[in-house]
Amino acid sequence: MLPDWLTQNETYVPQADHSLWLRRNMLHLMRLLRRAAAQHGTDGRNPASAAPKLLMTLLYILLLSVSSGAEYLWAAAAGVLIVLALLPGRMLRHTLQPVFPVAIFTLILLIPCAILTGIAPCIRMLAKVCLSLTAISILAHTTSWNRLTGGLNQLHLPDTFIFLLDSTLRFLALAGQAAAELNEAMAVRSIGRNEKKYTTLGGILGTVWLRTNELAQQTSEAMQCRGWDGSYSAAQNSGTKLGNFRCVLMAAAMIAAFLLLEVLTP
Repeated sequence: MLPDWLTQNETYVPQADHSLWLRRNMLHLMRLLRRAAAQHGTDGRNPASAAPKLLMTLLYILLLSVSSGAEYLWAAAAGVLIVLALLPGRMLRHTLQPVFPVAIFTLILLIPCAILTGIAPCIRMLAKVCLSLTAISILAHTTSWNRLTGGLNQLHLPDTFIFLLDSTLRFLALAGQAAAELNEAMAVRSIGRNEKKYTTLGGILGTVWLRTNELAQQTSEAMQCRGWDGSYSAAQNSGTKLGNFRCVLMAAAMIAAFLLLEVLTP
């Protein structure tokens, strides 16, 4: 004879729990990874090399920051709109996506300034911030990361700085992928109510840190085995002469517009 407790049916009904934090974290990580994957460096036919594009972007931001009149601001906005119109639709969406949160944040910060000094200076400042960020986003989405680091090497920046920047970008992508996989595994294995969500999130972050530490150690050992001497070689120049000439022409147009609208115009 079996005891009564052994013959009873056991029905386990887990308590309902809201796992929105897992889904939101996972979706946010996947969006960041897709945004990083979208930066594959496709900018159409006759692309320019990274070094001229870097110099052109820095020149655009410099001239935009020192300008004081509205005429050059309109000209700079027209130039950015022309470049955006030439981008594919999918790349255009990824390019403009990081601009809107920064614009809203800047607008909130400029509200006290608008009350004290007026609306016109604040609108000019907001436009400069949005245009500068759009130029940086265009550069990031039309040039792959390895070409950007190669362009920095062509501009004779220190090898240590370029190596740290390149390694940081690579490890951020690997850490994001690992965090997304752990988050998905946690969501699949979660049953019932989890009363220690922050502890679980801390465990995920700790596991990601251990993986990145292991990857860093493996990278260091691989570099030592390959005899890395501390020099960072630039990537092969993939730009065409027409693309580089186009960058030079655009830079000359920006300088001419600045001189005409800011210096020569009273």
